[in-house]
Amino acid sequence: MLLERRRQAVLRCRSPEPSSSSLVSTKEEQHLLQELSQACVQHKAQVEQLHWSYKELKKMLGLFPRGGC
Repeated sequence: MLLERRRQAVLRCRSPEPSSSSLVSTKEEQHLLQELSQACVQHKAQVEQLHWSYKELKKMLGLFPRGGC
């Protein structure tokens, strides 16, 4: 969400005619897109870790008998 707000702020600051400031905005956009890509990769790795942990927990719980005393 923060990255989206940053991207919108960059887009708002852009002037209508090409100038050096539009080049800066383009570089800022590229940087933000790179950050977003890195965040996506990190998020995917975290989700995979959670899935693995959940599967391991299920295996461990399967070792114990179900039911009361």
